[in-house]
Amino acid sequence: MNRGPIATWLHYNLFRTKRDAVLTVVFGTLAIWLLYKTINFIFITGRWTIIEVNLRLLMIGRYPEVHELRLAVTVVVLAAWGGLLAGFLRGRQVRAGRRRDWPGRRPCCRRRCG
Repeated sequence: MNRGPIATWLHYNLFRTKRDAVLTVVFGTLAIWLLYKTINFIFITGRWTIIEVNLRLLMIGRYPEVHELRLAVTVVVLAAWGGLLAGFLRGRQVRAGRRRDWPGRRPCCRRRCG
């Protein structure tokens, strides 16, 4: 039986065993149901005025307005730290040969730049 590339991929990744097929159907059904409920809430039953009125409360809670700058600085510093850490770890993996380099990067650039 000659299958196309999509059918081969589906069989290999989603339906290889009976257990895989059952899990695919169950979680696929759950995902479709959640998507339906989310779209239904967003476009039909959602009360967006409540979100607009309480947006500050939802985002930062009852934190004092005077100290909001502390929260903003903390979030920016943590995001920058996370980005630098991810870049550092990726560089170590590339140098150790466990990961490929970024697409489009010339090999000679790595030798010159270190």
